[in-house]
Amino acid sequence: MRRPEQALAIAAAQYLRLALRPPTVWFAIDHGAGRMAPAAAGLLKARGGRRGVPDILVMHPDGMLTAVLGVELKAGKGRASAEQGAMAAAFDLANAHYIFCRSLEEVEGAVVTAGIPLFATVGARGSIRRFAA
Repeated sequence: MRRPEQALAIAAAQYLRLALRPPTVWFAIDHGAGRMAPAAAGLLKARGGRRGVPDILVMHPDGMLTAVLGVELKAGKGRASAEQGAMAAAFDLANAHYIFCRSLEEVEGAVVTAGIPLFATVGARGSIRRFAA
């Protein structure tokens, strides 16, 4: 695949499908396919789209609180934008996690850091191993 960040996003989605179970909710946030035409970008902004929103959002109820995790995927030497840094600060103020990840192992670590239970783990060479039910 020519786009390493897309490959990481697909692998992360495959992992999270196996690793997370209800009542945990997760989803990828569609930021559009690459560069958008100005009209499409304007419509996204008008509908409330914001720069810096993480690629994946995970929520897990824990008693009276909900653990919230934003995962921003970065491939290669990709760097955080100013908007992503500001969004990470906003998540922090909301007592939520916003974690930059460059691998499946880092995605798993982000879920663990947020205190969200896992039902699969990333093994050697990126293989995924499911825990017993």
